Amino acid sequence: MWFRVFCILMAFALVGCGVGDDLPAEVDDLVPPDGKADTGYYSSLATELQGRFYSVLELDVRDLNEEAQKDLLGEYQANTAELGRLVDSQVKLAKHQLNREKLHLNLTSDNLQVSEITLEDGILRIRYTVDADTLVTYKELKEAGLDAEALVDRKYYVKVAADPRDLLARYGADCATGHNAGSLTDTNYFYYFDPDLPECTAKLAPDALFEIRSLLPPSDAYPEYDRLVEDGKVEIAVIFGAAESGAVYGGDWGVMNWRTFEVNIRLRGFEKVEGLTVGQRYMRKREGLVEIISLVSPFDLESVAPEGEAFFVELLRTHEILIYNGHSFYGSLNVLDTRENYPEDTYQILFMNSCWSYEYYTKQVFKNKVTETDSSGWELADVVNNTTYAFFTQMETSTRILVTNLLAGAISGGRDDEGRRFTWQRIIGVLNDDARGVCPEGVVGADCRRYFPKEKHEMYGVSGVRTNTFVPTGL
Repeated sequence: MWFRVFCILMAFALVGCGVGDDLPAEVDDLVPPDGKADTGYYSSLATELQGRFYSVLELDVRDLNEEAQKDLLGEYQANTAELGRLVDSQVKLAKHQLNREKLHLNLTSDNLQVSEITLEDGILRIRYTVDADTLVTYKELKEAGLDAEALVDRKYYVKVAADPRDLLARYGADCATGHNAGSLTDTNYFYYFDPDLPECTAKLAPDALFEIRSLLPPSDAYPEYDRLVEDGKVEIAVIFGAAESGAVYGGDWGVMNWRTFEVNIRLRGFEKVEGLTVGQRYMRKREGLVEIISLVSPFDLESVAPEGEAFFVELLRTHEILIYNGHSFYGSLNVLDTRENYPEDTYQILFMNSCWSYEYYTKQVFKNKVTETDSSGWELADVVNNTTYAFFTQMETSTRILVTNLLAGAISGGRDDEGRRFTWQRIIGVLNDDARGVCPEGVVGADCRRYFPKEKHEMYGVSGVRTNTFVPTGL
């Protein structure tokens, strides 16, 4: 498929930018100490806006008998979860239209409100609104001569199918463009949806639009380090998937990332221990804290292929931090969609290090972390994500940087003796600077040798942290 091949080709194109000649020391991956270099340096590359999507579903159910039509009406009236999935499938069809407006829409919506649901002459009509967050990058705002506040109250009319069900079966490739022959599926159809094609006969929802409602406030917060270490250990699962399809082999970028990461953690004092049926487990003890990394390679994933989802769930249920490096598969990985897949009453940090994971794999986590006292799901999860392409050449580095800083924050209580504060803003800043190949302010000479400026790069951020409560002792 073109999308997957593009990510792989871009990874190979950037090989000289992503791999250094020397393995970095652990201190090289840490956030800088506070001081002059801190001024304005840790701004993120994007800002989040809260929006609302307005549309109508028009489902042609004339092929059903009258009783079945009424049953379907009742099902959607009573089953908001099923209706929510149908709404999300329609919202997804606006992805590239909004991307052209420089908006990166989260493809999982919230707060579904139905203002009309009727059945007349075999047409089931559902008028609704949903809340949907979006990101816009500072670079794109600057190029347009705008600031984020100027986008508030703007409306963007979009073309989406009135009936988003079974588009491939009903229209074939007539409403899709940019894909490889034979690669279209029900899962990826939204990604290639193009209603402007002359041969596309899909009926469009009338007056569907996305409206920006407010600028969400930026937030600097700490990970909940006290909850990470309350049992005396931090358990991290790190998964490296294959870059290429077919049988896994030694030259695959996913395999090379896994091997490099393994060498790095062993050089930093992690030793192999028992305890993992698939993959390898490493452990290090520092100042009374046990640090455990369960490391999974592309070969391991290949070995459990038929039961791969169950294996992923096992890792998710037994680790406080989970990092996945690989393809997004158009947002079709379902392991984050089920509440039972998560451990109860456990704070977790998740990082789906893949293409467009902000759009694909963020809100599912929070929906399944909701409790009676926390309707947002933020209390028990922080989700690190990416707003654009993910390059396999960067995955080992970004994983290593995130793990290093989270463990440093956990062992130091959020602030070390060198003046480093391991906040989310600073950690994301280091991730983005490394992805861009920008040598941080205050770092000079040979210490800049691993930085090579890149035109295309990841844009990392973190969600769910605005209400985090941890503060280091003495602050």
